[in-house]
Amino acid sequence: MKSAEKVYFASARVLKWRHEESLPGRLERLLKKMDFQKRLEPGEWVAVKTHFGSRGAHRVIGPAFLSRVVAALKAAGAKPSAAGSAAGGRCIRWARGNSSGTVVQDKGILASDDLVAIEKAGIDMLLASAPLPESAAASSVAEGPKHHDILFELHKREYRIQIEHARKLGLGSPDYDLITI
Repeated sequence: MKSAEKVYFASARVLKWRHEESLPGRLERLLKKMDFQKRLEPGEWVAVKTHFGSRGAHRVIGPAFLSRVVAALKAAGAKPSAAGSAAGGRCIRWARGNSSGTVVQDKGILASDDLVAIEKAGIDMLLASAPLPESAAASSVAEGPKHHDILFELHKREYRIQIEHARKLGLGSPDYDLITI
């Protein structure tokens, strides 16, 4: 039996005013855990997605985070390149609401080699969160949801189909162990 994939998590919740405990500081620790030198070939091109979501996305990843990701990739000998979308390979996911508006409190950053595991972890975090007041998710839930999850209420699609299809394509496994940094 195959073991669960590792998904690393750096929480956005800051309890101490020290760099090491800030989200950029936690990102640095998360990037070290990813150990890109063991995972990437020297000179390998790596797409770095610069925004949340897809078409029409207006929420971008800030320079405090992008610069750390790019520096870690360069230190491993990779060639990072800014991308509107990233497909396949290694993944760092910014666990924040959606591209058209924030629907839950910022959770933090996820990282994994497994595309399906990281997607499932992000979805699980979203589903376990209370919707922000006055967000699209809050109004959907207030109207009396027909389903138990806010993703369905927002998009009228079952997220499970996406996860299962990606698994069948061999993109990864939905089974994961969440490792908090």
